[in-house]
Amino acid sequence: MVELKRFQYYRRLAKLGTGQDCRVSLDEVASCFITSKRHARNLLREMQTLQWLYWQPNAGRNQRSLLHLNYTVDELQQRVAHKLIEQSHYNQALEFLDNDHSVFGKLLRETSGASNRSGQLHLQLTYPRAFGPLLPHLPQRNSERFFLRQVFANLVYCSPEGTISPGLAHHWQHNESASVWTFYLRPNLSFHNGDKIDAHCLVSLFENLQALPLYQAELAHLHSVVAKQSLCLEFTLNTPDFGFHGLLADTRYAIQPPEQIQQSSLRQVTGSGAFQVTEHNQRLQLAAFSDYYHCRALPDEVTIWNVPHEGRELMELTGTAFTRCQYSLESHQTDSVSGSAEQRQLEYGCIYLLFNQNSPQPLSLEQRRWLTACLHPEQLLQLATPETSTGIQIALNLLPFWGPVRKPQPTKVPLPERLDIAVYDQYDVRKTATSVKQLLDQSGIQCSIRTYSLATLQCKDKVSSLKESLVICSTNLDDNRPSSAFRWFLSDPLLNSMISTDAHNWLKQQLLAIRQTTPLSDYLKKLEYLAVTMISECWLMPFYHQWQSLHFQDILQDVTMTEWGWPDIREVWMTKQQH
Repeated sequence: MVELKRFQYYRRLAKLGTGQDCRVSLDEVASCFITSKRHARNLLREMQTLQWLYWQPNAGRNQRSLLHLNYTVDELQQRVAHKLIEQSHYNQALEFLDNDHSVFGKLLRETSGASNRSGQLHLQLTYPRAFGPLLPHLPQRNSERFFLRQVFANLVYCSPEGTISPGLAHHWQHNESASVWTFYLRPNLSFHNGDKIDAHCLVSLFENLQALPLYQAELAHLHSVVAKQSLCLEFTLNTPDFGFHGLLADTRYAIQPPEQIQQSSLRQVTGSGAFQVTEHNQRLQLAAFSDYYHCRALPDEVTIWNVPHEGRELMELTGTAFTRCQYSLESHQTDSVSGSAEQRQLEYGCIYLLFNQNSPQPLSLEQRRWLTACLHPEQLLQLATPETSTGIQIALNLLPFWGPVRKPQPTKVPLPERLDIAVYDQYDVRKTATSVKQLLDQSGIQCSIRTYSLATLQCKDKVSSLKESLVICSTNLDDNRPSSAFRWFLSDPLLNSMISTDAHNWLKQQLLAIRQTTPLSDYLKKLEYLAVTMISECWLMPFYHQWQSLHFQDILQDVTMTEWGWPDIREVWMTKQQH
């Protein structure tokens, strides 16, 4: 690239001064360049063609010419690196920036968007934290679950309303009691590595899943899974389950090679979905999988860079010469950008407080009720900064479409001198915990906050030994909304470990009754009653729902927002005239 070579000469020339006119002789320029006058003259012409400088030579011996350098050295360095990034020469750009990751991250944000590169559609985004291993059987945060949907396919899919649609299985059926489920696979299915997907492979996969601790509550009723033939898979259950196909639509049941189940730190995963992982380190790079059974993804390549910063976990897709899109969590505001389109939704979940009824000194029901009054979300909002208070809505129930819960009027009772809080490392959860701590401090209650990893708070053995009286966490449903909510109630280790033994037994009994008698489309109605009970009995307390906004400007076409707040990257496209 000619700019890289010329930049070193420009750096030498910059000692004459930048951003101002100066009079210099060709001899002086050649001396700066440490080269001949002839070569110096050619270099000046080339740099003027690149619009780095303006040079007006004066004819005659010892005549001084007009020279104006348009950029400082740092400005030009970033300009050249910007162009390298646009051309996907990422490593070269970082090296050219002297491995300054801060500047590199800034340029990545500026160049993000959709672009045609050598005839292929490339989508570049930035995200402030690194993604964990994209393995369906591990506990995953919201954004990781979005990418599980891109990298893996399921036997079937479930709509937010509970309607099942085909996936790797084109047909399914169950007997009258819904205790035997049969799925018929499409022919010629394969994983990203070319290995065959058939019923025999899936038998091994589900047997391995059934042995994992995190799956035992959900698959306790699975008696056997057999391959009736290479394209026919049969599940036999000990009890009826009219929503079993909805369970298999969850991201945790995405189809992966059976041997991958034993992995917990694998980065180069093998999937079965629309995109395959080609790189996963400082960046997550995906490539369209040509043999995907359904519609091929429109982008050829997607790159998501880890560009750290302190704040909400926001995906950024903004640019100038590229398709521009911006995603943020924010409050209701009118978008005044001309020609832009905006999509908005409340996430299907909330930030909530769990009372640890199994702590060494659990709070009584009266204490829990009084504490919910003391920690009302409106009071928390008064302590929040503008940054943390925007983009949220006070939660009246666990899900925004469920009705408000009426609770008995609390009676003021003495509270313990100390109440500690456990959280997992997520920005909004930590900020909410800080506000709760402030309120407790103002009430004379000592409080400390301990941060755990998500994996720790999703391990039953570890959460059952938590000593903290309060746990602040968040949940967000996936696109298979009814079964996602049901699975959260049934098998979330944190939720089930914090409530009392009697409460856990009651909850489990209610959930199993729903599973045995209720069609998937009616799950959310039944679960709302359970949520009302959990809130009114102060097992937990919802704080906030978060607003998600997706702004498309000018040329990003027909792309929808997913349940996870990300744009549907499979749909991103642009006309070939756009650059």
